[in-house]
Amino acid sequence: MNDKRCENCRFWKPKSDDSYEGLCRRYPPRLNLAVLEEEAKAGRETTEVPLWAWTRCQTAADDWCGEWQSNNPVTPPRAAPVPRPPRKSIPPTPAG
Repeated sequence: MNDKRCENCRFWKPKSDDSYEGLCRRYPPRLNLAVLEEEAKAGRETTEVPLWAWTRCQTAADDWCGEWQSNNPVTPPRAAPVPRPPRKSIPPTPAG
């Protein structure tokens, strides 16, 4: 059984707690210029502010893709600290 399913991916958000369907949030929201483009084609000006929107990628919990990342990442082990060499004592400068 493959564990690399949407339900185990860090980018997937279920529609509700008991939902089998969800949305993939792999990519950030994009500027939605559709409203402005429609108004421009009709020859009208608009004062509407373009909206930022998530790309709608609805998937089932057992779907998969090639960009899966675990939603429960394992923390890599820390490297052992590098020991510092002992400090050298500097002899005092003769007064003179």
